[in-house]
Amino acid sequence: MKLRSAPSLFRTRSLLFSMIAFGLTSLVPLAQGSVITTILPPSGGATLNPGTGVSTPCPGNDSTTVVSFCNILTINETWTGTGPVVTPYAHTSAIPPCPGTFCATDYFVIKTITNKSGQTWGDFTIEIAPGAFFVAGFELPSEFGPVPSLTGGGTPTLTLLTGSELHWDGMNVANNSSFTVTFGMDTCGACFGTWSIDQTASTVPEPAVLVLTGGGLVSLGLLRRRRTRGRRLSV
Repeated sequence: MKLRSAPSLFRTRSLLFSMIAFGLTSLVPLAQGSVITTILPPSGGATLNPGTGVSTPCPGNDSTTVVSFCNILTINETWTGTGPVVTPYAHTSAIPPCPGTFCATDYFVIKTITNKSGQTWGDFTIEIAPGAFFVAGFELPSEFGPVPSLTGGGTPTLTLLTGSELHWDGMNVANNSSFTVTFGMDTCGACFGTWSIDQTASTVPEPAVLVLTGGGLVSLGLLRRRRTRGRRLSV
């Protein structure tokens, strides 16, 4: 019986361990950067306009150091009401494997809405509603995301900024006019399925309504004053 030398035995064990390690790693799936594949027709009195589309040349581009504008999601819609409008999206895993942090994919969203509701809008709320198999959120500036903006609608003020909701006050979007909102969106790295962006616009009270409301308040004030004076005279 021939005995193996120590170096030969060491090489055999190293080869065996290498084969075991390769077998174990082959059982672990490579992480994928999931991407948006389809923008589905919205519900709630809205239609998609030409120019709507998605471009994802950089799957898994999530970063904790820089803002990325590589992936662009362009949404052009016409609304016949104030919502809520729900715009669904189909989502799938990307190939090749993502190189970024947590394999998440960041999108820069450019959303233009045309008001065909016959009313003037005064504020706007947009929410990311996750579906059963998907989690997404707004990429906040504190997370190296772009600062959300709303242009073309008066002098709006961003009054709410969270990972799932944005809200602007002080808008003035007349009928037959448009506004554009931009924001960053962070998508799940290993999820798939459908999810949606939910949006609602609120109307500005008509001047006639404000006049009637103000006149009513003045009338109530005068009536109360007369009653008080009458009580004093009767004493």
